[in-house]
Amino acid sequence: MNGILHPSTGAPLAAGTVNFYAAGTTTAKNAWTAKDKTGAITSATLAADGTYQAYGDGEYKLVIKDSSGATRYTWDNVRCQYPNFAIISKAAAYTATPDDDFILVDTSGGNVTISLQPSANFSKPLTIKNIGENSVIIDPDGSETIDGSATLTISTEGQSIELAPDGSNWYKTEDMSAAITALATLTPAANKPPYFTGTTADALADLTAWARTLLDDADLTTAKITLGIDVLEMNMLLNAFRIAINGSLVKFNMVDGIVDEFEDESGVDTGTSTNESYDAGTDSYSPLIAVTAWSDTLDANDSGYSGYTVRQVLAAADISTSGSKIRVTLEASGAGNFSADNVSIVERDADANGTTTPTEILFSGGSGVAITAGQTKV
Repeated sequence: MNGILHPSTGAPLAAGTVNFYAAGTTTAKNAWTAKDKTGAITSATLAADGTYQAYGDGEYKLVIKDSSGATRYTWDNVRCQYPNFAIISKAAAYTATPDDDFILVDTSGGNVTISLQPSANFSKPLTIKNIGENSVIIDPDGSETIDGSATLTISTEGQSIELAPDGSNWYKTEDMSAAITALATLTPAANKPPYFTGTTADALADLTAWARTLLDDADLTTAKITLGIDVLEMNMLLNAFRIAINGSLVKFNMVDGIVDEFEDESGVDTGTSTNESYDAGTDSYSPLIAVTAWSDTLDANDSGYSGYTVRQVLAAADISTSGSKIRVTLEASGAGNFSADNVSIVERDADANGTTTPTEILFSGGSGVAITAGQTKV
């Protein structure tokens, strides 16, 4: 207040007083000597030059009196608000006043009730935050409500709610959930989206530029193209087709059970292979008849060779050293069945004696296997 003058003499109202009331009433209303809302006053003495500095919050009625106590001015509905607010802490039941801005409620000792004065007393929103593991119960005055409810409970630690008065009731303008409050603690960084590690905790994850090319795909088809799955599926379908026609195309019916095709002969010994013969004209491999000739002599009734042992001998030089496993294929002709009580692999020396314990080949968990006409077991 700068230089308030006497209305008759024009001299400064030295030693006069300024009185603060709620707008339109004779109810004293706090102003403060400091902008952080400390040093509350409801009246003050003017300086010799008729000035006084105070900080207000909301609408006031100001009554100016001279040094003798005579009223010289009455100014109503004066808005006086410094652009800051004060934070107060409570751990027990408390009644919020129009001077309150932000109330931190510590519920670690149990539920705490925050009562509200009549909505008409407030000229600005009020924010209340729960900083404990129990609940804050907000109780409006009399029959007043908050969004139509008689009370409002803040049950989550870290959650805050802003309430706005309309003169007769209260309304939520902002409900800051614990999750949103947790997000507000993160510091954004490039290529790092947030994710939750708990109900009230979160962190940042890495998101590479390549991953974003997948996330922006509109549908599964587009995502498959990004991943290259469409090409893989085509190759799988082609191989399935080759396997399906395996019985009618000899060049794909290799004795080691592999259905394959080569672009060239790089790394393949086409001259000395004992398992397949190479046809340069068709650029393909076919099984050697000698490898499966013995199967043509088995009887169709599955009994003529009971106890008969069939052996297939492979030279060490003809066994690939690129892997650690051997594939064995048993195939019945289209005219008969057979069963094998035991199939095993054993290393032998020059005298045809086994030098290692036979490795038994199990079919579906058992040592024996029955193969029907035209069927193959690998």
